[in-house]
Amino acid sequence: MLCLGRRSTISNRFEAEIAESAKVQGLYYQRLPLPQAGSIKLTTNPYDSFLVHQGKFIPLELKSQEEHGRFDLSRVRTHQVEGLKKAIEHGCKAYLLVNMRGRSISFGSDAGALRKKKWQSDLVAWAFDFSRWVELREWLDSRYGPNRKSVPLADFSGEGSHFFQEIPRVSLKVNGRSKRIWDVSTILGS
Repeated sequence: MLCLGRRSTISNRFEAEIAESAKVQGLYYQRLPLPQAGSIKLTTNPYDSFLVHQGKFIPLELKSQEEHGRFDLSRVRTHQVEGLKKAIEHGCKAYLLVNMRGRSISFGSDAGALRKKKWQSDLVAWAFDFSRWVELREWLDSRYGPNRKSVPLADFSGEGSHFFQEIPRVSLKVNGRSKRIWDVSTILGS
C-alpha cells in the first residue's frame, strides 16, 4: 500500500518495529518490495510482508493508525484480502496486524466549555487470524447490522476479543541495552 504524509510515517514505524522485533526473536522477516513499472510504483502486493518460523511461511498485512478507535475494514484492500486468502488455501497461517499508536485525551472544564486535547502515547497492537475474515464480517453484521464497515475499539478487547489477540510489548536486553519489542512469537502457535 502506498501511503503519503504522516500516515506513511506511522505505518513505516510499525513495520520497522515488527522487523526489529522479529530479528531480536530470531525470526526471519521480509517486507515485500512494491512492484514497479519503470519509475512508477504499483500497489498490488498481495500483503505487506511475511515471517518464516520453523519452515512455515506466515504472510502479514500490517495496518497502523494514529489514534485508538474503530478500525475501518476497507483499509484492507480487495487484493490484500485475496492474497491472504490464497496463502491460507495453500496451508499457511496469515495475519492482519492492527496497530494503534496513541490516543487523544480531553481535559478541562465540563459542559459547554472548550476542552483541550492532549496526545498520549499508548502503543497497542492486535493480531487477527485472517482465516476468520468471513466469520468476523458475519459476526459484525449480526451484532451491528448489515454491511458493518468497521470494528469498534471495544470489540478488540470486549465481546469481539475472540477475534483479536493482543500482541504484548516486552522489554528485552539486546547487546546489554533494554529494548521494547512486540512479542510476535505469541502469534506463531506450534
